[in-house]
Amino acid sequence: KEIGALPQWFADMNGWPEMVDTIAKAWESLPPEDRAKAPIIAPDYGVAGAIDLLGKKRGLPGAISTHNNYWIWGPGSYDGSVAVVISSNEERLKAGFESVERAGTIECGYCMPYENHKPVWIVRKARLPVAEIWAKFKNFD
Repeated sequence: KEIGALPQWFADMNGWPEMVDTIAKAWESLPPEDRAKAPIIAPDYGVAGAIDLLGKKRGLPGAISTHNNYWIWGPGSYDGSVAVVISSNEERLKAGFESVERAGTIECGYCMPYENHKPVWIVRKARLPVAEIWAKFKNFD
């Protein structure tokens, strides 16, 4: 994976407040009835960890992710109706959900290059049952 100006072990923690602020703005833009059921789906354990650690102060739900141990922990009560998703793969999202709306962009400076400029989306109406989605996107690396 591409390495930026900082070593990976430090870059992975850099920019977390900015990352969580962007994600929180997307989640907070949802109507209350959607916020009550919308998870935040992180692309990897680093982003999920940032949400879990810093998002509590913003009232965010814990993150779910298909990466490493987060996949084992499962999708929780996610029902496929609405979610905030951090992803660079718009086409995959459009194939998987009936509605995909861009809600922001993560700008985290000296974070890992693949985390910087990452889009944040609000997705609605999963095209497959959540159990099938979860099994299909297991990501252990």
